[in-house]
Amino acid sequence: MTKEAVRFVLRDDQIVVRCEQYIESVADSGKLYEVLVRPYRKNRTVQQNNYYFGVIIKLMCEETGYTKEEMHWMLCRKLLGVSEIADPESGEMHEIVNGTSGLSTTEFSDYMEAVMLWGQQFLHINFPPPTYFGMEW
Repeated sequence: MTKEAVRFVLRDDQIVVRCEQYIESVADSGKLYEVLVRPYRKNRTVQQNNYYFGVIIKLMCEETGYTKEEMHWMLCRKLLGVSEIADPESGEMHEIVNGTSGLSTTEFSDYMEAVMLWGQQFLHINFPPPTYFGMEW
């Protein structure tokens, strides 16, 4: 039986103890396990996502005629760039657009600011602030 990945956010001493206990329990299994420790990153919030797609992208689509999907991926390509990955079968390199799903709240806020600046400069859109909709993050 394969154990699923287990994630601990070390907020207090009790969680640290539970994490240590879990590691000890799987260490006795005779199988190899990987332990990764990194600073905690809070992913973008639902409110950020709603403002991005429901306000920013919507207004840009109204101006350009693009769909939300087209507008989003065009902006991702323009502002977040692309990465190259190798096809595991042929080894051929392919470009993929870097998306927003893995961005932290801070990174996504920075991205939204860049999107709005681009929209203001090139589409002449004045975006209402998120506080207008009662949103904060």
